[in-house]
Amino acid sequence: MNSKYIFALLTVALMLVPITSVAAATATITPTTVSTLTNFPVSFEVTGLNASKTINVYVNGILTTTFTSSTAGSGSFSVTVTTAGMHSITLKENNYPSVIASATVNATDILEILIPCVILIVTITLVMSIVKMIRL
Repeated sequence: MNSKYIFALLTVALMLVPITSVAAATATITPTTVSTLTNFPVSFEVTGLNASKTINVYVNGILTTTFTSSTAGSGSFSVTVTTAGMHSITLKENNYPSVIASATVNATDILEILIPCVILIVTITLVMSIVKMIRL
């Protein structure tokens, strides 16, 4: 057989082979925005994933954890942020570069809350002490 015919037959045969790979899904993550304190875990639920796939979880672009989606295409995960500020949570299916879901975590450092409270308590205590001294 002529090599041109063999090439043509192989080309046609390859076109008839079904493509079985599935592209990365576009998923829904819940909640999409969370406010929390630093060093406390935040849990997320995800739906609309491809079934039984490894999902990479990134916090501010750094791979933090992975989980495997269920056969129904859902899953859950938790992240803990250790610094105050806005943090971007993104999910990517393993081996695919595109983001399939994202969320935002706004973390507040507990000291940012406690220090003003302590200052207020100390101020009130000093004012009350001064008022008590004046009454004597």
